[in-house]
Amino acid sequence: MDFVFVDELPPIQGRTTIDNERAEELLDEMLANPGKWAKVPYVWLYPDAEGLAEKKLIGRARNLSNRIHRGEIRPFSEYPCESRARKTDCYIRISATKRHLKEMGF
Repeated sequence: MDFVFVDELPPIQGRTTIDNERAEELLDEMLANPGKWAKVPYVWLYPDAEGLAEKKLIGRARNLSNRIHRGEIRPFSEYPCESRARKTDCYIRISATKRHLKEMGF
């Protein structure tokens, strides 16, 4: 039998998992820059999705943005976040003033 060898695994075709360390890193940066939009590629938060077709990534970015905006994705649900998708990127911001953040203990 002839075996095929590859340098990297192909992307998972089903579910992908958010990288919690990256999500926490993003939240720290967003807390330091309240009201500013962070441009985040979908595959940065979901590295398992690397290599998926652009059409799939666009759909996943839209879905993620909508779920963040509705407060359904942890750890973003702990803060008042807004999110919008543009192609394969999500634009996310904490929509709290510095005063609100101070009241929340930040």
